[in-house]
Amino acid sequence: MEAINHAENYLRNKAKSTEQPYQIDISNDVISISCDNQKMFGHIRIEKILHSAFQKSLGLSEKQSRHCAIIHTPAFSSDSDAQKLLPMLCYFALRQARIWHCENIIFSTKDNLNTVRTLSALLRLEPVVHLPQISAQRLNYAIHHAYEACDQTQRDVIQTYFVHEILDTFKSWVTQLFHDSWFSAVKTRSLSKEQYISTLFNLHAFVKYTTRLAARCVAICETRDLRNHYIHHLKGEINHEVIIESDLKALRADVDYLLQSYVPHTATGEFIVLQESIVSFKQDAVLMLACPFVAEGMTANITNAFVEDLHATIKSWGVKSPESVSRFLTSHMKTDGGDDGHWTRVIMMMDKYIKTENQHQQFLHILGLAMSGYAHGLNANIDDLELWRSQQTVVTSVKDEALV
Repeated sequence: MEAINHAENYLRNKAKSTEQPYQIDISNDVISISCDNQKMFGHIRIEKILHSAFQKSLGLSEKQSRHCAIIHTPAFSSDSDAQKLLPMLCYFALRQARIWHCENIIFSTKDNLNTVRTLSALLRLEPVVHLPQISAQRLNYAIHHAYEACDQTQRDVIQTYFVHEILDTFKSWVTQLFHDSWFSAVKTRSLSKEQYISTLFNLHAFVKYTTRLAARCVAICETRDLRNHYIHHLKGEINHEVIIESDLKALRADVDYLLQSYVPHTATGEFIVLQESIVSFKQDAVLMLACPFVAEGMTANITNAFVEDLHATIKSWGVKSPESVSRFLTSHMKTDGGDDGHWTRVIMMMDKYIKTENQHQQFLHILGLAMSGYAHGLNANIDDLELWRSQQTVVTSVKDEALV
């Protein structure tokens, strides 16, 4: 996924060019923070409950454990360091749990009594009546209080990590998307012509509104830089739905029906309604960045292998020139990807304008809705139209893929 690599390089270079008062090391489940040239140091461990020794010792079911993480006892070089670093250390531990899609945070009440009291007060941990061995809290509530307990310098450092969490969340989602129904149908070359036409119809249903939504964002932007971003985005999206119409005409699809009467699939409607709500009701141009981040992030990260599979599939329908019916998807690989494409520009704006934990939580909320709606809409073109795909083709293709 080349575009993700470009984004990570951008963030890495940005971090190198900025001197930070805290050095933070995040190694999956262990978070370490130091400052003052290692004179102040602390670390903490966070762990998923599911399939852990702690789950077994508590007798928790898989359902109870699935969205939970346990925060372990932090360690510090001195008591004074503990007082200074604990809120920030807990924030980054809970941030990791949030990336894992956990909703609850747990701490053992069997720990040192002072530690239990300190963490309970900081994270607003509460007893669980039927599980006296633990105290717990909803993750977003706990991380909110950890953030609020940080001083301004620490919050400034935390802000630089918001975009990293957003990118990690997207990376997890798009990796799964590339294994879901639609991309699997392309990879196994079992996508039917009817399913592809349905895909283009539903893409057209929201692409045709992109310039109008971008124009509304221009109107509501209070800051020049963000307004200029949407102006640039608007110019780059003009008449992109016409490319889809051209692809469909080459497939001899009913474009008049598309333009005059087509109502998009309900799943596609989820993504459309979300954008309309952000722009018209919330009127928040920063939150709106989540939608192009998802849509352009998908096209920016598809590979040349995808194009080869798509073209081979289209040829199997008897289309002599697959390029003539796939211009929309393949052209967006270039305009959205690269180190100067639309997607990288969106990431730069998110990095600049998401400033507080509350704003970050709101953005993650909208991002989750956008990812869910986009994936649901794309995959529905396969899942709801399996009638049009030969099951023999599907079985053969899956077997061939397993042998590779």
